[in-house]
Amino acid sequence: PVPGSFLPFGEGPANCIGQRFALTELKVLIARLVQRWTWSVDPSHLPVVPCTFITMGPRGGLPVHFKPV
Repeated sequence: PVPGSFLPFGEGPANCIGQRFALTELKVLIARLVQRWTWSVDPSHLPVVPCTFITMGPRGGLPVHFKPV
């Protein structure tokens, strides 16, 4: 990598010791959300228009509605 480039958890032997924990915690959070909530895309924002820059994502965001199960 180029010096000064963005590396959120570092690289090599000096990488972040919490990286594995943070990624595992994120997976658990997503699993709990899927189990306890239903979600739907806001109908006023359909159809979803893709936007590509560095990564691909929805243009203008993607508003969703969450309801408890």
